[in-house]
Amino acid sequence: KDEGRCRAWAAFDPKTLLPLPESSYLTSCQLNQRVSWSWLTLLPATSHPAQILIGVLAASSHKGCLQLRDKTGSLPCLILAKHSQPVTDSRFIGCLVRTEKFQLVIERNVRSNFPSCKELNMTGFIQKQQARVYIQFFLADALILPVPRPLLHSATSLPPQAEPTLPDGPHVEQSRLFLLSHKEALVKRNFCVPPGANPEVPKPILSFHVSGSWLGGTQRKEGTAWGPPEPKGEENKDQKVLLIFRGSSVRWFEFLHPGHVYRLVAPGPPTPLLFEEGGPSCIPQRPLELAGYASCLTVQEAWTLELESDQDVPAVLDTSRALPKTSMDDLLSGNSDCLVSFSAEILSRSLCEPFPAPFWAKPGGTRTSRASVKLTVAVEDADCPCRPHLDIYIKEPHLPPPLGLLPGARAYFGQLEKKISRSHNIYCC
Repeated sequence: KDEGRCRAWAAFDPKTLLPLPESSYLTSCQLNQRVSWSWLTLLPATSHPAQILIGVLAASSHKGCLQLRDKTGSLPCLILAKHSQPVTDSRFIGCLVRTEKFQLVIERNVRSNFPSCKELNMTGFIQKQQARVYIQFFLADALILPVPRPLLHSATSLPPQAEPTLPDGPHVEQSRLFLLSHKEALVKRNFCVPPGANPEVPKPILSFHVSGSWLGGTQRKEGTAWGPPEPKGEENKDQKVLLIFRGSSVRWFEFLHPGHVYRLVAPGPPTPLLFEEGGPSCIPQRPLELAGYASCLTVQEAWTLELESDQDVPAVLDTSRALPKTSMDDLLSGNSDCLVSFSAEILSRSLCEPFPAPFWAKPGGTRTSRASVKLTVAVEDADCPCRPHLDIYIKEPHLPPPLGLLPGARAYFGQLEKKISRSHNIYCC
């Protein structure tokens, strides 16, 4: 990580980020905005000798990202499966990963006050510089080996964590299948304080939530296999569920993706209505009923998630598992303030000037200005040969953007808010 950061800044040249004919006509504000963000990828072959990446894959319970860890530290990573799809199988957690094909990505953020393009070679005008370093690689290019638990902590820099004490005898668990339809972003959110708790105002905590549908009733472990699901009163009714992940359960964020079926597993003796109640959800019942949710659960720390294969999903289900996409006609229509979903290729990325503070913000406060990230994308649609361009703005609290949102990448954007500017241009945020 340190070597990549040093090489990235050694190769940083603001002049290369600006076309020469254009740069001479830019104002100081435009100039500094253009050089405020850039990125660089380093391949193993650029080092002598060529580097080999080895580490234990872990899911961070503090940041919600995947990491490769060893005794020297940890490095965030983005792992892609076949056809650049995200990894969905959580069984890779704790495995030893070795790969010779990877990219070291460095995103550079610079705060500067260059008066004009003539001073771009003067480092004294750079006020602050930061770098975000991570690696990305394909699952098919890696050798993945399971690591025995006694050796796991000796191979990483983290102290061993206390394991939950399980009762003697057969391992007792209960679970329930659900089809994930939508996942919200991982951001800091406020949660209400349960009665009798500390009256102090709680700080926002990192969290996310997903929505989906239960597939059948609760199942209990019978030996090494799951027993039949408990019968439900209305088998054919769509049982929508909202699952809240906060605290250490944010470690599941990178493995949960719409269109897949997962098994929510709770250890311990059978508890009636466990997946119907799940403790206080801190969401009033009325909004849940209006949204059509049958239940709302807060995922507990000891619960785990498993990806279900297609052959294990009940054949009677006819629920569509395709990712929802807005038609091109609706996307390009004049209707605003609606939610849209689409796949697109990222053409460019830049930092925007801070948004003006709301009129109620205190002068000099921490929220007097809000920067944002602008993505220009080309929307992809099989029925439309032309690819219309849209701008997507990412603002607080969704900053910094997820790993891998770089020019040239293809991504699925779900339930973005569509807006129309005063000049009648369509954009999303």
